[in-house]
Amino acid sequence: MVDVGCNGRVSDAGVLQETTFYRKLKNGALAFPKHDNTVGNINFVFVADEAFALTENILKPFLRKDLTPEKQIFNYRLSRALRCVEKAFEVLAARFLIFHTTIHVQPSKVDNIVTACVVLHNFLRRNHGTQYTPGSMLDREDLEDASVFEGNWRNEQPQGHFDMLRRGPQVTPATEASVNRDKYVEYFNGPGKVPFQNRMVGNRVLR
Repeated sequence: MVDVGCNGRVSDAGVLQETTFYRKLKNGALAFPKHDNTVGNINFVFVADEAFALTENILKPFLRKDLTPEKQIFNYRLSRALRCVEKAFEVLAARFLIFHTTIHVQPSKVDNIVTACVVLHNFLRRNHGTQYTPGSMLDREDLEDASVFEGNWRNEQPQGHFDMLRRGPQVTPATEASVNRDKYVEYFNGPGKVPFQNRMVGNRVLR
């Protein structure tokens, strides 16, 4: 699902709240799988950073103050998932070079161009994935020692980072959302733990 065209001055959370996706999420219309389809019998979620509100189906990190070792591990594991999200646009731009420069057309046409690129990207990934985005292009990781093998997409475009959008006001999470996040803390420190996480947290490698 893609939603294009919000003013760049709006906060991340403000952008989300104006999307069809968020309205469906809030109204329970996204048809999530049942909890018992997961290993830990915990709910399905979307990962997010600190800019967003914690909800039943949006998982965000704990604030860095007063973190227990268990919560540090949770933040670390969540950050590894967020890293995949942050690379998504860069992989798209590696294939559609129009994103490497200013698009000199009317804003309404820019919306159509961006949406068309996303749709075409998804179509090619689904139908011609081995040629369009071969495995060597994408980042890979070794779950035994946490090493990351960088994909070739980096060689197809200049390195760069997104400018962070202005943060919106922090929203106090609902009790149920906090309980859901605590279940993930328990899972990441129990059945879902990986061999390297305690070592990485102990060395303060929390990206």
